[in-house]
Amino acid sequence: YRMGAGALALLSLRSQRLISLFVSFLKVESDKENAVSAPATKPFITPTFKTPKGRPRPAETKGHSSIVKPKVSQTEPRHGPMSRLVLCKTPGCFLQSLTNPGSTYGAAFKTNKEELTSKLYQMYNTSVFDNKLPTNMSVTWNKKMRKTAGHCITGQEKNGGSRYARIELSVKVCDSADRLRDTLIHEMCHAATWLINGIRDGHGNLWKCYARKATQVHPELPMVTRCHSYDIKYKFQYQCTRCQNTIGRHSKSLDTQRFVCALCTGQLTLLTPSKPRAPTPFADFVKQNYGNVRQELSGQSHAEVMRKLSADFAKTKISES
Repeated sequence: YRMGAGALALLSLRSQRLISLFVSFLKVESDKENAVSAPATKPFITPTFKTPKGRPRPAETKGHSSIVKPKVSQTEPRHGPMSRLVLCKTPGCFLQSLTNPGSTYGAAFKTNKEELTSKLYQMYNTSVFDNKLPTNMSVTWNKKMRKTAGHCITGQEKNGGSRYARIELSVKVCDSADRLRDTLIHEMCHAATWLINGIRDGHGNLWKCYARKATQVHPELPMVTRCHSYDIKYKFQYQCTRCQNTIGRHSKSLDTQRFVCALCTGQLTLLTPSKPRAPTPFADFVKQNYGNVRQELSGQSHAEVMRKLSADFAKTKISES
C-alpha cells in the first residue's frame, strides 16, 4: 500500500509537467500562425529625366533656381494695371467739373449750394435710382453738424403708414462742390435701401449695391465709401506747447485756462487769434447817449431806455438820408 501511494504521487507530478509542456507548445504554434511577414522593401532608384531633343536643358547654378523665366519682348512692354476709364455716358453730366474750384458752382459755392443740391439730387435720382425716390425729398443744411458730412433720417408713419426719409448735410464739412457731390450720393443710397427696398441696411450689402451702381453709371465719381476722409477746416486752431498737438474749433469756445492737452496735459495756446470787431454805429450811439436818456427816463426800466435810444437812432439815420 505504501509503495502504491508513492508511485501515484510520482505519476501525478510527471503528468503535470507533460501538460504544461503541451500548453506551451500550443501557444508557440498559435503565435506562428498569427504572425504577419513584413513585405520586402525594394531599393530606391533615382528617377532620370530625359531631355527633349532640340531643347537645351537649363544649367543649374548653385544658389539659384533652375526654372526658366518667360522672356519679355523689348518692343512690346508689359501692360500696366488697368486704369479706371472716366467715361460718363449720362447726358448733361457735370460731375467732373465740380472738382475744379474755379467752376461755376465751385467758385460761388456758398451762394449756389441750394441750387446745386437740387440739381444733383434730380440727376442722381434719374440716372442711378430710376426715379424711384420722391422728387420732393427734404434735403436741408445743418449748422450744428461739425464732424459728420451728412446723415439720412428714415422712419415710418404711425399704424403702418408710408415710409419717409430726409437728408441733412453739414454746413461746416460740406464746404465745397465736390464734397457735396460725394456726400449726397452716399446719403441717397441710404434713403434708397429704405424707401425702395424697405430695409434699414446701414452700410450693408444692399447699400454697397447702390453705391457700386452709382460709380458704374458715373465713373468720374470717387469710390463711395462708408466714411468720409475730409480735412475739416476749422476757424480756430489751438496747439499744445509741449507735444505740438493741434485742436480745431469752429468757434472760440476753448478756455485755455481750464482745459489742457488730452495727450500730455500740456498748456494750450490759440494759434489764430480772432480779430477784434469794430463797434457798430448803433453801439457808438448808445455809448454816447445812454447816460442822458437814462436821466430823462429816471425810474424807467433798461428796456424802456433802449427803446428810446433805438427810436432816436432811427431818427438820426432818416435825417442823414
